[in-house]
Amino acid sequence: MTMTPITPKPLSPTATQGRNPNKFAFEKSTSGGVTYLTLRGVLDQAFDGKKLAAMIHTPKVVVSLRHVRRFASWGMSEWMDFLQVNAARDLYLVECSTYAMSQINLVTGLLGHAKLVSFHASYRCGSCGEAFASKWPASSRITPARPLVHWAPGDVMKGCGAAAISARPARSSTG
Repeated sequence: MTMTPITPKPLSPTATQGRNPNKFAFEKSTSGGVTYLTLRGVLDQAFDGKKLAAMIHTPKVVVSLRHVRRFASWGMSEWMDFLQVNAARDLYLVECSTYAMSQINLVTGLLGHAKLVSFHASYRCGSCGEAFASKWPASSRITPARPLVHWAPGDVMKGCGAAAISARPARSSTG
């Protein structure tokens, strides 16, 4: 049996053209028994978690948080409502932005029952200091005792050719 990776529908160039990148917006599509959501902008009072969840009629939901720029306090409450309404569904978070990951790590319960599939991490060049983000698959092997490797093997800077390292300091680990 061959497994096909589940990926959300990418935002079309016309969907993002001329729009305020901070304004909340979403795109929704359905294929088979899977709903794909792409959220972008700031999750604030414009984000209605219950209303968005009511639009979903499939047992599986894939949510891309790649373009989420911020969770306002109201948006966090609405996100929790979205998770509660979708509690009976398989919910997968993909391509979580560095900001979304910071919030998920900081706020207890913000991940809820969702399964983290992939996320973006910030890196900087060890030589020239140039910054970039790299997408990582989530792993059940990442724990506080065995944190994510804090360098990207094979990732080198275009300008200077040096190895890229994490923008966050590495935690010491004995495991």
